[in-house]
Amino acid sequence: QALLQLGQRILPGMALEAFLFSFVTFVFGVVYGRACDTCDGLELLQRGNAVRAERAEHGTWTYPRDWKTDRDLANVSRFQRIHWAGAHKNVDVALDFFSAVPVFGKGGNYIALLHSMSSEIATWLTYLNTGEVSLFCSGPKGSHRTKVRGLGHEMATAHKAHLVFLCDWPEEEKDLERFEVFLEDGNGKQLGAIVAEQKHGLLQQYRTVACLRDVWPHEKIGLRQLPQWMEFHLLHGVEHFLIYTVNLDSKVLVDLYEPYIKSGVATRVHFNKEVVGADPYSFHAPIHYDLMADCLYRFKNHATWILPSIDIDEFINMKDGNLFEGGKVPEDYVGSSWDAIVKHSGLEASRVHSIAFNVYRFAQVQAGEVELSSVLREPILQPTCPKYVVNADNVNTVFVHWATTWEKGTQGLAVNKDTLVLHHYRQPVAYNIEGRETPLIVETNTTDASMEQYVPQLSRSLEARFGEQTPHFLSRLSVVEPVPFQKSNLHGMDAIHEMEEMFETLEAMDSACAAWQRSIRNLKGIVSLDPPSTLQ
Repeated sequence: QALLQLGQRILPGMALEAFLFSFVTFVFGVVYGRACDTCDGLELLQRGNAVRAERAEHGTWTYPRDWKTDRDLANVSRFQRIHWAGAHKNVDVALDFFSAVPVFGKGGNYIALLHSMSSEIATWLTYLNTGEVSLFCSGPKGSHRTKVRGLGHEMATAHKAHLVFLCDWPEEEKDLERFEVFLEDGNGKQLGAIVAEQKHGLLQQYRTVACLRDVWPHEKIGLRQLPQWMEFHLLHGVEHFLIYTVNLDSKVLVDLYEPYIKSGVATRVHFNKEVVGADPYSFHAPIHYDLMADCLYRFKNHATWILPSIDIDEFINMKDGNLFEGGKVPEDYVGSSWDAIVKHSGLEASRVHSIAFNVYRFAQVQAGEVELSSVLREPILQPTCPKYVVNADNVNTVFVHWATTWEKGTQGLAVNKDTLVLHHYRQPVAYNIEGRETPLIVETNTTDASMEQYVPQLSRSLEARFGEQTPHFLSRLSVVEPVPFQKSNLHGMDAIHEMEEMFETLEAMDSACAAWQRSIRNLKGIVSLDPPSTLQ
């Protein structure tokens, strides 16, 4: 009664049930510290978060560039270009490192200097490893001077995206948060310095982790997929996220990340890069490569399996319970499937560098619905390259769709679509096929409800995390309603036939990707299969 009287003074005419619901939600929000970005009136009372209410009322949003947390692992700024005059046979070399990552643990103690792929630098790196040229690194005042080693150029894998310069570092400095790495040539001439950052103790030991690359509001779906993706993977076995942010003017991104940061299941790396150009893809696509490389080395010696490039509209579906004890897919399958797959293959994890899997494209749901409630997909596999998980100990460099260099003596695995497959929830795509006057639009006419079972738990978990009913929460995060799926211009077997032709078109555009797709989409069971080579 006292609560009701209080409620009637605050909000006259409110029904008992409505007030009690509001009060309980308010307490829930205070206890868990969850809230939304746009709160007013009763909604503010229900969420009980004064900080975010003030942001909404006064427009005092926190943008990624200004956000500071206790779990910031590093702030990566652009390094000064390093000029090496006469590096080899009087040829000058310009080094543009995009990140520097301290790595300490059982796999070695070093600073990884990361560089975008360049055929010129890759050739020079070969000379470095054969001893034809020498590059040295050291700490301040020439301390622990050592030769630099190179990785990323040593295999003929297609689509190599970056190179790695390794500077061995003394283990006794592993607790430092800032490292100055000085580079000099074989004659002792100083070339420049790179700063590497870490925050010791933030990362622990994990079995399966995920890299969450920079995210920007999509013109069709907003940011609604981001919390669904994080919550789903936490529920099903991912133990930690490494979140990457850039200088993006998003009003809601920080509020979506914050609950995961505060609960300790996520750590952040900020790349101090400005978004340039009118097309966000011109900025985000290239930096995607940089963030994957950085994430791989941040998790070295901290994780066994890394999901380096799974996007926020992609959800993993393990379908074969026979790989597990008891014959049933466990709840933590996103974390435990990789060991089960390796065991089933007859190999040890120490002999496997990565596991590849296929992708199905699903229709999008309407705003306010949980993504996994979509049960309609295209009739055959998505005609693009597969995705994968990597063994952190055995992989040296990565591309979006496969590992590009790995430890000698290790091999890749691939699984068929009936064992494990990726569900890709995205807007309709018009496939351009050589020889067709109009793009191919394929109907999502195949029913596949295998992920629908996870919707209730995911919805409840989102409500617990953010203190808001899931339909309203997801609707608010949608910029606009998703476009209705266009009426298909191909149906049934015609669609399947022309989509298969599309794989041939893919081969003309990207032979490596097409060869990789062709190898995986028709395989049976679990097989040993390395990523495609430029020699194929």
